[in-house]
Amino acid sequence: MLAALLISGAVIDVVVAVSMLWFLIRRRGDAMESAVRLIDKLVVYTVRTGLVTSLAAVTIVIVFLLQSQNLIWLALYTLLAKRTLFPNS
Repeated sequence: MLAALLISGAVIDVVVAVSMLWFLIRRRGDAMESAVRLIDKLVVYTVRTGLVTSLAAVTIVIVFLLQSQNLIWLALYTLLAKRTLFPNS
């Protein structure tokens, strides 16, 4: 049950980050020059926040599946859920 929750959270994080990047990159070609600069900044922001959070969630799933008998995954999850990654995104 816990593995399913962690996996679904990681999948949702990856889907949100990738869809945001896909949408921004797709709209970049239709935009004016000033909007292109703004879209480029939004792409960088999305990569720095969304993909970092997604990679952390995938790492937690991998650690949980490989070493669920110890609580290393719980320490990583606490870092993700508390003030380390989510408030920055």
